Amino acid sequence: MMGARRKPPTEDTQTSVFDKRQPSEDERRRAVELTTPTQIDGPPSQPIRVISMKTPAELAAEKRAQLAKNHIVQIRAISEVSRHDTPTNLGRLAPPRDPAGARKRRLRELVIWGSAVLLVASVVTLGVWLIAR
Repeated sequence: MMGARRKPPTEDTQTSVFDKRQPSEDERRRAVELTTPTQIDGPPSQPIRVISMKTPAELAAEKRAQLAKNHIVQIRAISEVSRHDTPTNLGRLAPPRDPAGARKRRLRELVIWGSAVLLVASVVTLGVWLIAR
């Protein structure tokens, strides 16, 4: 019966989901109004009281942690730093770069390394001369 057409559903074959009538908007509104209370029965409620079980030491530690958490970082302007020729107290800021001082340090490092290389070369040459003799 593969080629046979199915019959359309009749009233007695429909499920109960299709048989139920949907409530109208007025009926739904009336049901909500009936189930919603309009007056509260019983004595009026008291405000909630909260009692802390922390010791004074715990409260002080919590207050210190809160103060450390709320620390505000203050950033200094570059114009404030560049006002002075020689910076005095910059706190945690690095001093501004001095190009002349950087050249002097570079020359000093080159002289030290050159002297060390000459010293090692002369020791090696002396050692070879003494062994070859």
